[in-house]
Amino acid sequence: EAAQVRIRELEAEAARMRGEMDAQEAVARSSASDLHIAVGERRALKHKAGQLGEQKKVLVREVKLVRGKLEEEGRKRAAAEARVGEMAAELKETQAALLALTQALAAREAA
Repeated sequence: EAAQVRIRELEAEAARMRGEMDAQEAVARSSASDLHIAVGERRALKHKAGQLGEQKKVLVREVKLVRGKLEEEGRKRAAAEARVGEMAAELKETQAALLALTQALAAREAA
């Protein structure tokens, strides 16, 4: 559950970052075509867009890692649940055998 919360947080952050990146890229494109914008400002906008792109990549990697861990935990839980089922069946068999032995011993003592 904590991993799912973290995934939602990371996805929300990635979406926010994508929005920021898109906005920054739009500003960078329009700024590049605008002759009134200084070259330094264009460079800063391109740099910012590059930073946002890198941040997005990091967030995507982190989301993938968290999802992988969540899937692995799900597989482990399913395996554990299957083992619990097997152990419950073994317990029932053992209880049935014990009951049969107890009844046989009681019958032998009564005879």
